[in-house]
Amino acid sequence: MQPKVGIVILTYNRVEVLKDCLLSILESTYRNYVVIIVDNASTDGTSDVIMSQFPSARLVRSEVNLGYTGGNNLGIKYALRKENCDYVFILNDDTIVNPNSMTKLINVAETNSKIGIVNPKILDSETRSRMCKRYGKYNFYLGIGYSSLLNKNGIEEIDLMRGTSFLLKKEVIEKIGLMDENFFLYFDEADLSYRVKKAGYIIVYVPTAIVYHQILHSFSGTINPIVLYYSTRNELLFARKHLNPLIFFPLWIPRFSFRIIDYLVKFRNVILVKAILKGFYDFTKNKYGRTILPKAFVTIKAKPRDIFS
Repeated sequence: MQPKVGIVILTYNRVEVLKDCLLSILESTYRNYVVIIVDNASTDGTSDVIMSQFPSARLVRSEVNLGYTGGNNLGIKYALRKENCDYVFILNDDTIVNPNSMTKLINVAETNSKIGIVNPKILDSETRSRMCKRYGKYNFYLGIGYSSLLNKNGIEEIDLMRGTSFLLKKEVIEKIGLMDENFFLYFDEADLSYRVKKAGYIIVYVPTAIVYHQILHSFSGTINPIVLYYSTRNELLFARKHLNPLIFFPLWIPRFSFRIIDYLVKFRNVILVKAILKGFYDFTKNKYGRTILPKAFVTIKAKPRDIFS
């Protein structure tokens, strides 16, 4: 019998994009699954649409925005406790899944008890060829990837998975726990990757399992104060949890300084720099989880960035 998969999709005010994702899942060749939609306090009628148009999906609604970590944790708990799933398949709501991708991910996961996470190939939905840069072999001290997966045709063991789409074993969750909600947004995938490997499991990349990311709808595809705030704060939180500070901070300070200068020169926007500095300041004050940010951070127009290679 096929292992049971709980497909957890976190969404927030993106019902049209979510519908595309759900329609792609309905085409899947893998049949033993349950779809769990976590509505992260949407105000666009998402819950009503799901109940009327996708009645087979399980709907979990939060009355407050719990961020990426808290929202996904709601879905993971539902999958394991209510549905007794063997695997959890985390999907962004702005993804399109190839029909045979889930089958291929499960087949690989079942071959080795040491596999904790399986990551598909994540491609830009517009070009269908460009691939997310920041996953694969990764140096956490320097903050750089050093082995591109773009032209890899075989299964590869990797250091850092992409949170856009990944398959996670039940036994791994039971051993290491849920996502760390101190992160709220960003660097949570690095934290989870590190904890999985520390527990003795491996993370593998399966290039024949393909998921397309509609990056135009993605918060991670922009440069704005919210992204810069959480990225700065959470990179430091990650380092505090997992890295040697005597090595990390001497390497990080020049990068931190360059980042500030770069944003000042490139965008000539002081608010972007203030967001970076606030992220650093809140880290020093141990202020984690969701942060109520200044109005100027929230209202500034986002600038696109290229996360594909």
